[in-house]
Amino acid sequence: MLDFGIAKLLDEGDGQTQTVDWLLTPSYASPEQLSGIQQTTATDVYSLGAVLYKLLTSRSHNEAATATPQANSTSANVRSIRPPTSLNPMLPSDIDYIIGKALRIEPEERYQSVDAFSSDIRALLDSRPVQARSGDMWYRTRKFLRRYWMPVAAASMVVASLSIGLYVANRERNLAQQRFMDVRQLANKLFDIDSQVRALSGNSKTRQLIVDTSLQYLRRLSADARHDPELAVEMANAYLRVARVQGVPISSNLGQMDQAGKNLDIADEYVRSVLKSQPSNRMAILRSAQIAHDRMLLARFSGRNDDALIFAGQSAKWLDKFSSNVNDRPEVEAVLATYMNVAQQYRMGQRFDEALRLARRGTEIAQSIHSKPYLGMFHWVSAGIFQRQGELGEALNSIQQAAKLLELDRESSIGRTMNYVLVLTAEGRMLSDENGISAGRPQEALLPLRRAFELADTAVHQDARDQASRGRLAEAGLGLADVLRHANANEAVTVYNHVLRHLAEIQNNSSFRRYEVNALVRSAEPLRQLGRRVEARQRLDNAFEKLRQLKQYPTDHVEPGSEAEDALQARANFEARSGKTTRAAEICDELLAQVQATTPDVKRDLTDAVDLSNLYSMAAAFHRQNLEPDRAAALDRRRFELWHQWEQKHPNNPFVLRQLRLARPR
Repeated sequence: MLDFGIAKLLDEGDGQTQTVDWLLTPSYASPEQLSGIQQTTATDVYSLGAVLYKLLTSRSHNEAATATPQANSTSANVRSIRPPTSLNPMLPSDIDYIIGKALRIEPEERYQSVDAFSSDIRALLDSRPVQARSGDMWYRTRKFLRRYWMPVAAASMVVASLSIGLYVANRERNLAQQRFMDVRQLANKLFDIDSQVRALSGNSKTRQLIVDTSLQYLRRLSADARHDPELAVEMANAYLRVARVQGVPISSNLGQMDQAGKNLDIADEYVRSVLKSQPSNRMAILRSAQIAHDRMLLARFSGRNDDALIFAGQSAKWLDKFSSNVNDRPEVEAVLATYMNVAQQYRMGQRFDEALRLARRGTEIAQSIHSKPYLGMFHWVSAGIFQRQGELGEALNSIQQAAKLLELDRESSIGRTMNYVLVLTAEGRMLSDENGISAGRPQEALLPLRRAFELADTAVHQDARDQASRGRLAEAGLGLADVLRHANANEAVTVYNHVLRHLAEIQNNSSFRRYEVNALVRSAEPLRQLGRRVEARQRLDNAFEKLRQLKQYPTDHVEPGSEAEDALQARANFEARSGKTTRAAEICDELLAQVQATTPDVKRDLTDAVDLSNLYSMAAAFHRQNLEPDRAAALDRRRFELWHQWEQKHPNNPFVLRQLRLARPR
């Protein structure tokens, strides 16, 4: 069974990329770039203004420009850019002034820095006066002076001659420094816009443009970063954020895991160069923890669980070295998300003590900033650890506290919504997962699972290319349909089909193919119940074909709880219900040998014990149907001995006692 649940940044700010060798994009180039004139800070302001125009109107400013005669102009025609509000009436009027200033033909009439541009945008978002509007009259005045330059020039020549030399000297000296600072921050400024765009539906193409533009500027800065540790750390952070938009599943992304991995490699190179000369650089240490964390997630979602655990260990070491304190408030959300997901990876790798240590440390940090959402997510992490240890009372208490702390309101971000879906799905599985560690209360599980499914489905329909929401939909939908398939086969098939339809919308993600295997396999039984045997058989065949493509089947070793094991169990059940109990028993015996070949840790890992116990039970039932009582009795004894050992280790564990009662020989 897939267990890909991860915590997301509650306020995300991170798409995919393509190789771009040409560093000048005509649609976003300034007039001086196209003319080959020396570029300045104003060049970057113009390009950023062009990108913002595109984001707000879905049209290039060049497409929206017209040539209109103006009687008092120094030229016959002056290009006139349509105000953004004329294309998108929902925009505030001040945006016309902001973009108009950024896109002025004369470089000196634009914002003098990217920070100034960003400040006006922030003022607009905060409903404060924007400088562009107050400066518009002065702009018109300067235009007037240019038209009547001769008398004005005569009157001011004496003053100008005294001051111009000093002005030019200071301006040229400061320009290089200012341009360097502005371009260094440009990629992060673009991601400020991305955080706003993410809330809009159908935003993938726009976010792709943001990523491509950022990468162009980052490549221009690569040479400078070799000699500036501070810049190198910022470059690492920018590449990290690019990777997250591309395909690291910590935030809404464009699903390109390979490209994300390559940009994480670049980020790591920058950080290593800094730590080589400055081993105590705290920001470099934190970025190292985040890079290892993101590599961990890519490995997990690619099925490389051993690699994921190695990366988790690296991230945990960097987190310990970073030792977050009260002065790290600007980075606290990044720190908390890293603690959560690394703890979760330790839980999945049976490293329960380390998982709890990280969860407790994360809880302390969350309490220090009074963050209910993050406290909720650490309850989720702890609940998963308790579940794996069979402490279902503790697990349910923790997960229900998490759900209360994460309850949504009108201001909830998409990140918080997806975390809430994650928690509700976990609660449903803890209440009723017939093949896992659960309380066996299916009716109670329906409420949180339905809520999770509805929220995820709403997010899915907001963007046809978003993968993160589709992953959440698969997790919630599979949990819901698994409960329904024994009580309402029709509704279960409907949910399975809905999940399959949305998974098929994403073609370049191997983890989604694994979700598809689960949905195909589990939908076979309710289809058989509905009399659709041919379709049920076709789904099983389709599932095995996908397993072949994923190189998970055929194999001599089958991991406990894997998609291959689920598929083989489903095939055995299908054969048995078709009257072929001998073949069903053979499949079970083969599967039992394949699982045992992986040496499952049934004495330490409760999930492995549950998995092997289920196999013993299934195989015994088929051998009993084949009138092979001795073989069935032997399997029953092995199952009982397994739970007897667990009962000796945990004598009062309710889950273990329930399994012991079920396994008692007949």
